[in-house]
Amino acid sequence: MKSSFFWGFLLISLTTSFSFSQVKGIVADENNSPLEYATVAIYKQTDKSLVAGIITDSLGVFTFTNLAKGNYFLKVSFIGYIEKTIIDISITNSKNLVNVGAISLNLGTSLNEV
Repeated sequence: MKSSFFWGFLLISLTTSFSFSQVKGIVADENNSPLEYATVAIYKQTDKSLVAGIITDSLGVFTFTNLAKGNYFLKVSFIGYIEKTIIDISITNSKNLVNVGAISLNLGTSLNEV
């Protein structure tokens, strides 16, 4: 019994010590309606390399997990809307939860008939 308690405690300790940070937020339109299937990409600030990309859920929510320490920026886009960049997202330790809040996208200009 003591050995199973020890192994369980060790497993939980290792799991929490190797956990990584999260960045989360909500994508909405200018009327604060959630945008389902909006694209959100996170990039490293240093070399501008893509870390991960994700699609928002039915409530416009996105969550990036397993992010290492460093500085990042987001690019948020949706068809028919103007792309938005969120800069200066800083992960300072392995257990950060960075909530960027609501990201509002504005409708792009429409083309007139030819």
